[in-house]
Amino acid sequence: MAGGLTGTGQNGTSAPLTFTPASLSFGNVGVATSSSKTVTIKNISAAAISITSVSGSGYYAVTPSGATPCGGNLSAGKSCTVTATFTPLVVGSSLGGVTVIDNASVSTQVQDATGTGVLDITLSPTSMSFGTVTVGSTSAVQVITVTNNLTTAVPISGVVTSGDFISTTGGAIPCGTNVPANSNCTLGVQFSPSVTGAINGALTFSYTAGSSPQVVGLSGSGQ
Repeated sequence: MAGGLTGTGQNGTSAPLTFTPASLSFGNVGVATSSSKTVTIKNISAAAISITSVSGSGYYAVTPSGATPCGGNLSAGKSCTVTATFTPLVVGSSLGGVTVIDNASVSTQVQDATGTGVLDITLSPTSMSFGTVTVGSTSAVQVITVTNNLTTAVPISGVVTSGDFISTTGGAIPCGTNVPANSNCTLGVQFSPSVTGAINGALTFSYTAGSSPQVVGLSGSGQ
C-alpha cells in the first residue's frame, strides 16, 4: 500500500483519547513475518468513555492486551493497552493504523502506523554459470552474497548443493551460523563435473525466516 492523506483540524472539540506512542513505525519487517508493539490509549476527558472496538487496518492487526486491555468502559484519566502487529504480505511500504470507535463526541480516533515489507534475505547472484570444466577437475570458487535486510540476525539452517556442484567457503565474509542484522556474508560454490555435457544443479539456502528457502540455479558443462 502506498500514499496517504493528511490534514489538521482546528476550532473543534478536543479528541478524548491519546495514543502512546503517538504513531507507530515498524521499520523493515520480513514478508510473512510479524513485528508487534504495545500501544497505550488514555482517556484525557472528564467523563468515562465506552470503547466499542479497537481494530487495525491494512497489514496491521490489533488485539487488547496487558493488565488493562482496551474494551468496554474507560474511566476519565485512565489508560488501557493493545498490541499492534504488522505482518506484511508484499514487498514495499504499508500505511495503516489503530482505529478506536467509542461513544465520545469525537469518534472515530486513529493512530497512524507505517512499516515496510522486505525480503528478509536476498541472494546475489540468483543464478551462476561455471562454463566448461574438465571432467574430474574442480573449478575455481565462485561467490554468492547473502544479505540480511532485517534488524535482527537470521540463523542459517542449511546450505545444500545438487548435481556436481560443491558448497564451500568463499568471499570476504564467509557465512557462519547466522547472517548478522543489516549485514551480509558470503557462500562459495565449486563445479566438479563427473560426466561430459551440460550439467545443471542448484544451491538451496535455508534459514529461520519467512522467505526460506531460496535457491540459486547452477550450470556448467563437463568436457
